[in-house]
Amino acid sequence: MSTTPTLANATTGGPALGYPGDLADSTPHVIDTVQNESATAIDFCVPVCPGTLAGAVKPVANDTDAALCMGISMRDPTVLNASTGGVVNYPQYKELGLMKVGRIYAIAAEDVRDGDQVLIISAAAQAQATCFASSKGGVAGSGRVALKGAIWRAYPGASATITAGTVGIIEIINQNLGRTTT
Repeated sequence: MSTTPTLANATTGGPALGYPGDLADSTPHVIDTVQNESATAIDFCVPVCPGTLAGAVKPVANDTDAALCMGISMRDPTVLNASTGGVVNYPQYKELGLMKVGRIYAIAAEDVRDGDQVLIISAAAQAQATCFASSKGGVAGSGRVALKGAIWRAYPGASATITAGTVGIIEIINQNLGRTTT
């Protein structure tokens, strides 16, 4: 005879909130389908910038790329990259979901607070656990570029501080104006 699950006997597995790159909740969101044009694979839950082709993206590699960030790559555990021994990421020419508006789970590279501006650490922007910081850890500037229209959100009822290396929520409202030259 099986036991009916209750709060008293339920067990948990995995991260406390969710996995980096997963949708955080059911608030309105916009997820575009784009293609990785770069030979460098794109990990889950990292910032990406426009590629040279329409509908294509590439990983953020420097401050200039970070300033053009289009959104955050979504998680899809069914995508296997055979060229890297089965690592789960988006290899060159693979399509991926790109969160442009909404709330997404992400790992804080340093301690951040609920409501802090999200900063992209451009030197570490290709690694899921080291790419997102906040204004709490230092102001935007060289190597720390603001993700326009994005703030950190703590899980309701949790501490307002999200500890480095743990999962928090990034809320994006997409204030990227695109290229500003003619």
